[in-house]
Amino acid sequence: MEQQQDLPWGRWSWQAPTPFPRPGTPERVLAFLLEELSWGWQAHPASPRAPRPSPWIVWLHDQDQEAEAPAATVAASAAVSPPTGGCGKSTLLRQVLALLRQQHPRLPIVRLDGLDAAAQERFHWARQVVAQLEAAYAPWRADRFHTVWAQLQAEGRLPPVAAGVRRQVLDLDSRARLWAALAQDIAALRPRLPAEGPTLLVVVDHLEQLQPSPQALVLAPGERFPERFGLPRVIALLVSRQPPDWQQPLWRGRQSEIMTVVLPPWSAAEIRQWLAQEGGSQISAAGATAARLRAASERLRELTGGHPALVQLACEQLLQGGLSLEELQRLEPAAFASRLLAQVAALEEPRSWWLLVLAHLQPTAVPVPAWRLLSVLQQLPPFPGQDPPGTGQLLEALASVPGVRLSQHGDDAAGPDADGEPTWIALQPELHQLLRQAWEQLDPDGRFRRALSRAVLSVLSAAEQQAEQALSEAAWQASRLERLHHQLTLDLEEGLRHFQRLFGPATVGWRRSFARTLLETVRECEPLLTSPQRWQLRVWEAQLLRLEEQPALAQQLLERLQQEADPSWLASQEEALSYEFARCALQQNQFLQTIRYYEQCLELARRRGDEEEASTLQGQLGYVYRRLGQWDEALRCYRASLVYHQQRGSRAWAANMLNSIGQVYRLQGRLEEALRSCLVGLRVREELWSQGKLDERAVGLSHSTLALISLESEDLLQAERHFRHAFECYALVGDRTGLAATSNRLGQVALRKGQLEEANTWFKQAEALVTGFDEEVFITSQYYQGRVAAERGRWQEAARHWQCACEHARHVHDRYQLVASLCDLVEALSHLGRHEEAQAAWQEARTIAEEEGYDLLLGRGEEVLGDLALAEKRVEEAFQQYVDSCAWMTHHHFLEYHKAQRRLVERLLSLPLEKVPPTAHLVSESWRQRGLAEQYPELSQACEEILKLLPAPPRWQGHGQEGGP
Repeated sequence: MEQQQDLPWGRWSWQAPTPFPRPGTPERVLAFLLEELSWGWQAHPASPRAPRPSPWIVWLHDQDQEAEAPAATVAASAAVSPPTGGCGKSTLLRQVLALLRQQHPRLPIVRLDGLDAAAQERFHWARQVVAQLEAAYAPWRADRFHTVWAQLQAEGRLPPVAAGVRRQVLDLDSRARLWAALAQDIAALRPRLPAEGPTLLVVVDHLEQLQPSPQALVLAPGERFPERFGLPRVIALLVSRQPPDWQQPLWRGRQSEIMTVVLPPWSAAEIRQWLAQEGGSQISAAGATAARLRAASERLRELTGGHPALVQLACEQLLQGGLSLEELQRLEPAAFASRLLAQVAALEEPRSWWLLVLAHLQPTAVPVPAWRLLSVLQQLPPFPGQDPPGTGQLLEALASVPGVRLSQHGDDAAGPDADGEPTWIALQPELHQLLRQAWEQLDPDGRFRRALSRAVLSVLSAAEQQAEQALSEAAWQASRLERLHHQLTLDLEEGLRHFQRLFGPATVGWRRSFARTLLETVRECEPLLTSPQRWQLRVWEAQLLRLEEQPALAQQLLERLQQEADPSWLASQEEALSYEFARCALQQNQFLQTIRYYEQCLELARRRGDEEEASTLQGQLGYVYRRLGQWDEALRCYRASLVYHQQRGSRAWAANMLNSIGQVYRLQGRLEEALRSCLVGLRVREELWSQGKLDERAVGLSHSTLALISLESEDLLQAERHFRHAFECYALVGDRTGLAATSNRLGQVALRKGQLEEANTWFKQAEALVTGFDEEVFITSQYYQGRVAAERGRWQEAARHWQCACEHARHVHDRYQLVASLCDLVEALSHLGRHEEAQAAWQEARTIAEEEGYDLLLGRGEEVLGDLALAEKRVEEAFQQYVDSCAWMTHHHFLEYHKAQRRLVERLLSLPLEKVPPTAHLVSESWRQRGLAEQYPELSQACEEILKLLPAPPRWQGHGQEGGP
């Protein structure tokens, strides 16, 4: 780096390390990494540091090159957006790890390469960690872990799951067993750990390639990636093209845990140094002066953007005499790109041919397994004068090419099962783009590439039949992207149909990064698409933007499409476009607009006679009505949708409706019916998940609803278990709304337990996740932060949160949450002495609640008024309010009535003893006058029982004076 970096603990001075063979590694960044990874947790003597969290994460990423695209790359393909190229991160990583092993041979280092799709599996990753810990801290062994591992292996429960063994969602049972065993082993290890310094280094290269999410690697329940494995002072070195996305659930709020380190492209000085080291004699012989060499280096930096792959290709031209320093200064970007293309497409050696085949095999950003490249090469005519390559020959040749990335299945830090052989190959975007341009020159009509695609599809089909069940998620995605790429090459129409078969489930299943890569693969063919196909591509882009939580951008894209597309095409797509507008409006909490669009879609579906689509839309309308608090209308829509799908529609949608109906039953207080409906829905969803027809998010929704039912039933243990299961499901797919909603619910559990600090942390986490994105979850977060403040007696703070909740609820027409917040706001305003405002808030709440039939909230509001009256010693008025509360609860649910009655009795017995009998008579008579004593005799019976148990008045007075028992 050319400028000193500002670190959290202040400015820092760097000492340059010993020079490395490649100047493309900025020395100060390397010095910083070595210092971060090799120093202990103690403060530096010259510059004290803040205490580090564990894990302490160092995130190495490329400098954003959007504003400075390589001129050669842009010239080579003006239609393609300038890529953010590699800056030598993997090279830097190898250098850092080599030094660390020299300086700290006892430090366990566990490395994962995101290019190796086969290695992305939680249980084998944990085993790799265990192997390194055992090697570093011998004679300690993780005996319990190995015992459980052997048991799970014998049961056929380790991936790939044995035939006949039912797969479990998230396999929490196997995870829990392995983690419990490892936690005990780690507890035995802790006394053996060094007193200071890191105890484990976790290294992940090509982090962006981990699918479906890095969280899928986590073993310990409740941990976030990268996990600590129960160890203190863990360091994680994460290497990615991009910096952390602080809006993503996995990284949001973790700025204090992560040190980001930017690795810029090569500078002109580094290019000059590389030229001097690699070709000093040739350049000297050519008579290059220092000034000319400096000018050439600066020109190379301008043309290549400093990306090592392009720099080194250009330097090879200079060193081999294919390009002189004078020519370099005169070349325009397009001409320079042509020179690079000529070098790549020369086909003067087998390596060039292998690279071209690899470039055609590899879709955008997707690594290819080495065996597949070998299999395809063996089906093709060999390079003239050469036999088909062997594995070692192929990999050695490709490893020498700038811009070729080879994953390491293992190295000396990878554990005892590693063979050290690279297994996955990928091209950096700059080289990949040049090779694709070379193909256009060598195969202008695409005839040979189609033949090559046929060979690839033949290899893929045979491989998928043999290993379909054994593929990890990442490997499965890679194979599907390859197949799509080659089907698009062979037959564009068939390729688009194949894309739709993959894209639909990916968007429904929340595989966002997979869906994005699918779309980018199709986008490469955009110049070949017809106008209607390009318009359809915009609709798919809008769908994906919604999934990526950017509904406003999706809506803008659709509005532009309405202006640009042919009217006849728009008319043919009216229903699809209305549906997309409905989904965008729903994500932005525009409920009335959502209903309008859905009803348009419903009318069009009925006109077409499409019963399945019409019934699905009814279910989606039911969700909007539930959000508006219109439960009867929501149930009507849900039931109509359920009837069709139970008989001849989608089992997955029927499960959605069962869960949704259970949610409304819960809100209505019909807990037993809610429980039955949700349990059936969960069972169906788990079955569909085990068949690969549903993702984890749907299972998480069922657990979340079941947790709420348990919470209503005061079963905190069961509620927490369901919530944590839901949290794991949402974390795996990166569902921000689901994570935030579950954070609110876990906060509710903590609040019920009296753990106010923990509860508030959960509520604030939920607020941070959804601010400006999901109003329903945001309102809930504000409501419960108000409850925490009220429990602490901070009424001004509580009022502020509840007023915020009311404001947002009014904005999105969420009448139920508005009434709930108003009822509690009455309490805060009364404590603050703002009685007129409190009265106005209660009037508004009561009017809405009576209109909508919110009996539960009416009961709670009356109870709040009773508490306020009792605090002011207005006993008769207070107990009249409590009786009103019990009366409303009888309309809602017997369980809530029973709870309200119990609270009334507790308050009755908290009165001075001389006031209990008259108040009990008052309650009993008031209950009788409401006509409820016969149908609900429990309250009257409780009052009579209390009167019988009380001693005669003279006796309590006497005992009170004498200090009796």
